[in-house]
Amino acid sequence: MFNKNKKNSHVSIEINDYVIRALVSKGSDLSQAEVFEAALPHEIIDEATLKDEMALFEIFKENASKWGGKNQHVRFFVPDPTVLLKSFEHPRDVEANKLKEYVQMELGHSIHLPFQDPLIDVYDPTEGDGQAMIFAAASEEVINILTYF
Repeated sequence: MFNKNKKNSHVSIEINDYVIRALVSKGSDLSQAEVFEAALPHEIIDEATLKDEMALFEIFKENASKWGGKNQHVRFFVPDPTVLLKSFEHPRDVEANKLKEYVQMELGHSIHLPFQDPLIDVYDPTEGDGQAMIFAAASEEVINILTYF
């Protein structure tokens, strides 16, 4: 999630109840990025629940060629209602690059989430202070969104 890749060439896609947005970035300079939008009819997604996956797929297919971004990494933004942000304490001797593994071991023991089988990422803004942030989403919700693309 917080990968500091030098290339930074990617397509970021956000889907919500009423629109699909795509940010196509072909480098690290955001002034060169392009933003595209496609409106969604009300019956496709309702209250962050996908109701008509084939209609969404068709709209996506129609617009993806306009967005370009061939051979680029694609990032999907998960709808806000499905993402949990939580701070947690960890032993100070756990290295920042090992925090995700630490969280996976502690899930259900010292770290509790309101859903099973979460997809997680960890961010430690100040290394060595024993505090970090976990971003979590129910894997079912994310997989349901991604399976149509």
